Amino acid sequence: MEDLLEQAKLFNKKFKLVEELAKKNTDLLKIIMKKKKKKNNNLVLKCKKIDKEAKIFTRKHFTDAGMDVYSLNDISINPYSYQVVKTGITVDFLDNTVAFVWPKSRSNFLVGAGVIDSSYQGEILIKIFNILDKELKIKKHQGIAQIVITPVLCPLIKEVDEIHQNKTERGETGGISGNSE
Repeated sequence: MEDLLEQAKLFNKKFKLVEELAKKNTDLLKIIMKKKKKKNNNLVLKCKKIDKEAKIFTRKHFTDAGMDVYSLNDISINPYSYQVVKTGITVDFLDNTVAFVWPKSRSNFLVGAGVIDSSYQGEILIKIFNILDKELKIKKHQGIAQIVITPVLCPLIKEVDEIHQNKTERGETGGISGNSE
């Protein structure tokens, strides 16, 4: 009975920590929204063409999470290879956010998973992998990826001697399921 009571106490403690993290994330988003709404009613992502031929990011619909990113030039990528594609755009990302690079749903190529920190100030570059057995041609101003921006928490990292006091069945496969034989 004492073991069950200890587990319940531990569960309540962990649940309170999760609640606190969720509240901090919500509070962080509110702070970001307040800071960026002082001058107008919308968040603004400042983008600059660093090449006059570049095409600024767009959204097909105002409520789309992803912003379309465009190739600066016509390029060709050999079969089963990759190339880093220039966009000609630099962005002033909102503080306390992170941008994720994702493939567009209609693409016949893969995009290297990208994380762009809010402090990054260089040109947005997209790594494209040609998975086809023929040359891949990308046209100038073709949509090549999408960027999704989300708030981010940056906790301090601390090495500890003890962790996971209560073992679960999870974690045996490294988060990868399926048959490895």
